[in-house]
Amino acid sequence: MNNSSILESLISCVHDTGDYLTTIPSSRRSEGFWYGDQFKSQADLDSHNRLSASLSQFFSGTHILSEESDSRCFYADEYIIIDPIDGTRSYVEGFSGWVVQASLVRFGFPYCSVIYAPALNLTFHALFG
Repeated sequence: MNNSSILESLISCVHDTGDYLTTIPSSRRSEGFWYGDQFKSQADLDSHNRLSASLSQFFSGTHILSEESDSRCFYADEYIIIDPIDGTRSYVEGFSGWVVQASLVRFGFPYCSVIYAPALNLTFHALFG
């Protein structure tokens, strides 16, 4: 996959998950549980599963790390770090200060990253090089 395709694929996956999250009614956004001092909404888990599945279609065999998963420390030349809802409290309470993000890491360095704020219709991205 060339650089342009990598970036386009990452953007597509992150946008798909962010756009999905905007369709969840506000009355359902507060469903979830407390894990230590952090609230984990059902939307966190749903968006983790959706983003992971979407990324797996484009980046088959690439490890995906997320606080919502059972990720373990490992050594790999390439992996993707995701935060399916960064700003869960803002999301649950209906504020616009939440994002979906993913970063492809190669040989220990960020290679391509995408941050999408669906409520603000803003996308930020970077590509190494």
